[in-house]
Amino acid sequence: MKRAMPQAPDRSSTGLKASHDFWTDQIAQARPHTAPDQMAIVAPEMALDELQNRLSAESQTSWILVQPLSLEGARASVHLHTLRD
Repeated sequence: MKRAMPQAPDRSSTGLKASHDFWTDQIAQARPHTAPDQMAIVAPEMALDELQNRLSAESQTSWILVQPLSLEGARASVHLHTLRD
């Protein structure tokens, strides 16, 4: 059986590019005389901070939504994974 690759990395990279473009524009508008090399440092840092904050928030949310398995649920899960292998 062929497994599909998760699309999360594609979404993250697309979001990171959009965030980088946004911060590049924001810096250019707020500080029009900013040197390109300085902007090349600041905009990616801002974009990476946004991505890290978003991923951290998503991770915390997923932990909240996950409930521990009962003993029966754990046994069923082990049994299911054993059958797949």
